[in-house]
Amino acid sequence: MADQPDVDTFPDATLIELTAGVVQSYLNNNQMQPDQVPNLMQEVHDKFTQLQGGTASAEASSTAEATGPQHAPPVKPKNSVRKNDVVCLECGKTYKTLKRHLRTEHGLEENDYKARWDLPASMKLVAKSYSEQRSQMAKDLGLGEKSAGRGRGRKKA
Repeated sequence: MADQPDVDTFPDATLIELTAGVVQSYLNNNQMQPDQVPNLMQEVHDKFTQLQGGTASAEASSTAEATGPQHAPPVKPKNSVRKNDVVCLECGKTYKTLKRHLRTEHGLEENDYKARWDLPASMKLVAKSYSEQRSQMAKDLGLGEKSAGRGRGRKKA
């Protein structure tokens, strides 16, 4: 460990190499639009510069985080819920329902996600066809119906 230089002594060329390595690793594991890559590279480089104690200010990065997402969504937020799938505005992947994905992959609850992307609170994060399919299955099973002789509410004779 004594062989590694202190972060404060990294020359600018090393920061660029570190940035390239981090961005390359990120892109190997995540989908991103090509026009978003330069912004990601700038954000990573700014963070390394900030950690080094350079010119990037902590106030600028905290302001950007407070105002909302730091990248452009893969689709328009209002159009993210489609007939057969829902597009995650954080990573661009598609799912039938987003609740578990948001919690496990992004550490977000539904309300936080909706607030971050300025979505209506009443908006469902479930594909329309999946919702219809589950609804029909529940109806076929007789769930939600009051019926004599079935279920817990049955009176004993």
